[in-house]
Amino acid sequence: MIAAAGLVVGGGLLVFLPAVSQPYLAVALVSVGYGPGALCLPLLYAAVSMIAPDGMQSTVLGILVALQALSGLIAPALTGLLVENADTPAAGFASAFQICEFAALVGGLVVAAVVRPERDRDAVHAAALTG
Repeated sequence: MIAAAGLVVGGGLLVFLPAVSQPYLAVALVSVGYGPGALCLPLLYAAVSMIAPDGMQSTVLGILVALQALSGLIAPALTGLLVENADTPAAGFASAFQICEFAALVGGLVVAAVVRPERDRDAVHAAALTG
């Protein structure tokens, strides 16, 4: 639930970013808005390690890190397309931030509704024993 709250709070703060015209306030809002989301990464690694069957933690964490690395390929390309096709570069960057905000809010709500590490661990371990 801490991870979900971090995503929702961070995404919720960033919703206001396009309305901010003061550069210092925008930098502060970005810093504070992305901070709670950063709390999610160590919690995600811990949850995945707890859920993955014995002997599979390194494989599952490797897949997770590989998927995270894909964002480093996709996000700059998507941002470049948005900036290039917007009326102004500022409008393109605003769109990019809004997509990130929306993803954080939706992701946080999905995590809150679906993820239960203890329940998921028990289900995965029970399936590993019977399968």
